[in-house]
Amino acid sequence: MKKMTAYLAGSLVAALLSLSVMAQPASGPMGPGGAMAAGQPVADCAKTADPKMCEAYNKAVAACGDSRSPDFHDCMDDHAPPMDCAKSPNPTMCATAQKALQSCKGKRGADRGKCIQERMPQGMGPGQRVEDCGKTADPKMCEQYNKAVTACGDPRGADFNDCMDDHRPAADCGKSPNATMCAAAEKAREACKGKRGADRGKCMQDKMPRGMGGPGQRIEDCSKTADPKMCEAYNKALAACGDPQSPDHQACMEDQRPAMDCGKTPDPAMCAAAEKARDACKGKRGPDRGQCMQEKMPRGMAPAGAAAGKSPAR
Repeated sequence: MKKMTAYLAGSLVAALLSLSVMAQPASGPMGPGGAMAAGQPVADCAKTADPKMCEAYNKAVAACGDSRSPDFHDCMDDHAPPMDCAKSPNPTMCATAQKALQSCKGKRGADRGKCIQERMPQGMGPGQRVEDCGKTADPKMCEQYNKAVTACGDPRGADFNDCMDDHRPAADCGKSPNATMCAAAEKAREACKGKRGADRGKCMQDKMPRGMGGPGQRIEDCSKTADPKMCEAYNKALAACGDPQSPDHQACMEDQRPAMDCGKTPDPAMCAAAEKARDACKGKRGPDRGQCMQEKMPRGMAPAGAAAGKSPAR
């Protein structure tokens, strides 16, 4: 059962836009064949969601040098174009964050973190009320979030997240790809309302059916997912790979995933190299697999998560 942090995600847009994590091309939910290594330029920005931001990212990568450097991410932040705060649900926080970033340009590591912290007003962080719900994807959910923030008090409090979870509206399980699990989780949440900390965690665990909600959960209704074909492939892989707690489970899932369509990725060359490496390393497990992937990838090309497959978010 996801806590309130998941509930907030649709409502609250981060004020700090980091180029170091921007322009990441979408990959298939079962594997990283199209994913870009940190500091890897994007070959075809036209295939990204925001070509202009992608081009800015490529220029920043060229300026910031070795992506393994401890200063790489700070350098990338320095090169990020300013946000249009008028379009932000939190214009005040956005403008303050932009001003803080400008003031701290050139600083690195702990000095940069301290500089930004000093320039951000106290209380402008987690539990921040959304200023303009009309600019969010779900204004109704945003208003409910604001009411919950008001009710739950200090976001630094140990009980804040549990309180927020108590205040969130019930999920519409009829729209969930895992209706049975969704209904069980909602029932557990209702039963555990008012409990906090370890007591709440134990209550939720006791109220959830055995084996439900853990890793390796089969998706019940693939027609309610963004990619039903990939979802069915994922379910078949789960059946083939056995115990999700096994140390070899993720590698097995990666072996089972269908091949990526590299022609649709922003970096076809890297995608193709990753697919070729995956085929060459099929059946290998643990450190042997990681070493195999590293050896089969061209020098400097290292797709994220190459050693082990990623299962789709459920």
